[in-house]
Amino acid sequence: MDGPVPVVRAAMPGRVKAALVIVYFQVVANLVGAALAVAEVASRKEHHQEVTALAPFLIGESALLGLALLFCAVTLRSFRIRIRPALAVLEVIVVLGALYNIASGAALSGFGIALAVAAMVLLFNHRSTEWMSQ
Repeated sequence: MDGPVPVVRAAMPGRVKAALVIVYFQVVANLVGAALAVAEVASRKEHHQEVTALAPFLIGESALLGLALLFCAVTLRSFRIRIRPALAVLEVIVVLGALYNIASGAALSGFGIALAVAAMVLLFNHRSTEWMSQ
């Protein structure tokens, strides 16, 4: 009986799995951060306190970044090598946002830089590239 030959793909390397865990953590952090920021801005306005003019932009950027990272993480299994450049651009945006936050006094944002760099290192190594090229 002749039929289509099933395509056997190699298992996802541990480094790619680790990178996906990092990216999913970034998704949650960005979306929860945006939601908390919305609540904080609403509370400040309710109490007639000053809110920076950048707040809506920063909230929108965080939410969109979270959704874009989610899209990349979900589609990485299917599109592999083609989605990696988009993920790289998003990680650079994460680093730039974290640098802005550090300059604004949020020292914890250094953790965000470390996560973004770790994800990039894990996704751009020989084994990961080999798996994504299949």
